[in-house]
Parts: sequence; C-alpha cells; structure tokens
Amino acid sequence: MPSAWWLLGKEVEKYLNELVLGKRSEKTKRGYRWPLGHTFEGLHDAKMTVNPRKVGRKEIDYLRNEYMTGTEGYRDYNIKVLKLFLKWAGNAEIVNLRLGFRDDGIRKARWLSDEQAVTV
Repeated sequence: MPSAWWLLGKEVEKYLNELVLGKRSEKTKRGYRWPLGHTFEGLHDAKMTVNPRKVGRKEIDYLRNEYMTGTEGYRDYNIKVLKLFLKWAGNAEIVNLRLGFRDDGIRKARWLSDEQAVTV
C-alpha cells in the first residue's frame, strides 16, 4: 500500500501539470513546487496530517506561526500557494477559512507642492 507521503507527491505533481495545461507558465510551476514541498514537509515533520483534504486552521496556524521563518510576505506567499493547492484538491474547510494576509497593495501618493505645504 502506498504511503500518504508518496500519494501527496503524486497529487502535487498532477496539480502542477494541470497548472501548465491551464496556460500557466513553467516558471509558475517551478515557483509553486518548493512552497508546496516545504509546507507539507513541515506538517510531516510535526506529525500533522499531510492529506490535502484534511488540512485545516490548526495546520495553517502551525505553519505560519511556528514552522516558517522569514519575512511576513514570504510566509504569506507560501500559505497562499498552499491554500490554492488545497482548494484544487477539494478541501472543503479551506474554502471557508478566512486568513488575514498583510496588505501589499500599491498606494497612490499625492504629495503637496511646496506652496501647498507652506499653506498647510
């Protein structure tokens, strides 16, 4: 009987290949492979579930707050890639799970002219 880890690897490969078939680039495929492997490796090492249909808030919180290091943006990217995969795999809980991510939107700044600044 194949192990859960082996089955997960096959499922990740199927997902990555479907990305390319869906007109996503090879660069995207390469960019998603490492975060998926890294996050599931963290769950596996912590003896948590690696079944993509059973990953929930507990596992996401562990990855985000304890396992991953680096900047907030780096952690958010890895979780977003994981969340996309879990949705593809049919994880019903992750679809309804609301995760807060940092705000990385670009802001328009309208600076005052020198004359306006003096007036203010």
